[in-house]
Amino acid sequence: MSLKIAHIIFVTLATSMSLAGAYWASESYHQTGLGEMRAVTLLLLTLACALLVYGVWFYRKLKKNPIL
Repeated sequence: MSLKIAHIIFVTLATSMSLAGAYWASESYHQTGLGEMRAVTLLLLTLACALLVYGVWFYRKLKKNPIL
């Protein structure tokens, strides 16, 4: 497996795990009402968005210059 493919897989898994963690924190906030869980939810959603933007940027860069 090439390093490029491994990078794409890692970014995809990290984004998925961030979304799963945000869902968990959101459910925990609704059950307990703890403000910390709301903060964790927002932090993980921000991370997922940043990873998504980075992943799209990397994929487009890879398409323009496949030799990288």
